[in-house]
Amino acid sequence: AYIKDGQYPEAETLLNQLLLANPGRITFQVTLAQSLIAARRLTEARALLVRALARNPGNYPITHTLAQLELASDNGAAAAELLSQLARNKPQQEHLWFKLAEAEGMARNIVGVHRARAEYDALMGGLESAQRQLRQAQEKLTAGSPMRQIVTERLSAISAELNVRRNA
Repeated sequence: AYIKDGQYPEAETLLNQLLLANPGRITFQVTLAQSLIAARRLTEARALLVRALARNPGNYPITHTLAQLELASDNGAAAAELLSQLARNKPQQEHLWFKLAEAEGMARNIVGVHRARAEYDALMGGLESAQRQLRQAQEKLTAGSPMRQIVTERLSAISAELNVRRNA
């Protein structure tokens, strides 16, 4: 409630008290980081989240909050790396692909934008759009590159799914 009301010092005081009584509690660490992010104290929030992630590798809430912080810091490459990890582990969560496309754009990785948008579009039922996104990614990659092979395989899968849907 303090965070939503913009009362960040009060939120941080309460959360620090909770952390003293419950050291390492992920919920309190993430909420404290969210308060610090909202207060634009990004360096402190990053340090807190990096420490928490070192103790809890791969933890979804910590990683997701750190990715949000990196987006807020205009650090697209770092956000994209974190969001890629999350999307690999939870590929059915469309919001991760949407945010990943944003991060890849910020990082000026156009192929990454197309790939993430394709996955988002496919999850949202837009197979034609996903197909277009993958074709655009494919056009930007050199023949024989490993990434082109990955994109081509995904394009084939999307195209097959689209054909099944059209013939049903």
